[in-house]
Amino acid sequence: MDTRLGTGYDGSGEWTTTTAVNTDILAGKNKRYYKFSFNNGADCHIKVNGVRLFLKAGQGFETDYVDALVTSVVIEESGIGYNWIGGY
Repeated sequence: MDTRLGTGYDGSGEWTTTTAVNTDILAGKNKRYYKFSFNNGADCHIKVNGVRLFLKAGQGFETDYVDALVTSVVIEESGIGYNWIGGY
């Protein structure tokens, strides 16, 4: 019996820094991530699926298959270093 949920992985590929405010790091991906991990290098505000959250430097967040699918992650500040990986 195949219990696989996803078909692949995606991610930032390297440590990246936002150069604009309200950077949607998943723009153009058109995927729904059942598993998602985000790491931030500085204090920042993000919006996950439109819900605004504050993260301390290095706090990051993770979701798993029991959580809501992730379709959008917006970093509100510029100059924030981050990386991410997701299963879809």
